[in-house]
Amino acid sequence: MVNKLQEIRDRKDRAEEEYSEALRNTADELRRKNPMWTLQTIADAMGLTRQRVSQLLGPGFRHSKTVPVVEVKELPTVNLTCGHCGVTFERQEKVHLYRLKRGTKATYCGSACQRNALGQRQRAHTLRTECSKGHAMTQSNTAFATTKGASGKAYKWRRCRTCRNTYARNYYRNKQQALKTLKGLNDAMQDVIEEAKADGIRV
Repeated sequence: MVNKLQEIRDRKDRAEEEYSEALRNTADELRRKNPMWTLQTIADAMGLTRQRVSQLLGPGFRHSKTVPVVEVKELPTVNLTCGHCGVTFERQEKVHLYRLKRGTKATYCGSACQRNALGQRQRAHTLRTECSKGHAMTQSNTAFATTKGASGKAYKWRRCRTCRNTYARNYYRNKQQALKTLKGLNDAMQDVIEEAKADGIRV
């Protein structure tokens, strides 16, 4: 009886860990695909609290494993190339490394080039006729969403309705399946506890 109870507890722990891992992967995917999203934005998209998302991503959530590695000389400064105008410039090594750790994927010589590059990306994104999955961005298949950046500024962007609906269905189905599994394990554990109590075993 005791072994059976322990087995059910182990199964419940594994199910909870699998569910947490699925949530962690979802949060990490949202963070990587939407680097401007805040913790609260990710939490709202997943139906979780901000604190829960912070726990899932961990203390190093701002550090991306896919950050491009730039060869740095053993000097106080490094030579970089602007991602917009192409000019070569110098920047303090510690400043550049700090920006890389924060997840910066492009380097610009100044704020003007950064603004111009961002504007080009936004215009290119607006003019896209297909989403990343190949679905046509027609009027009926386009949804608009607004996201607030770290500075509090609101950004409006287009989203494929087909991809959004597919993601929502998959997320809801996986969540319901995980909850169903946990409920089944809880019910089974309660039955074992009741049997143990009936046999005079302290649980």
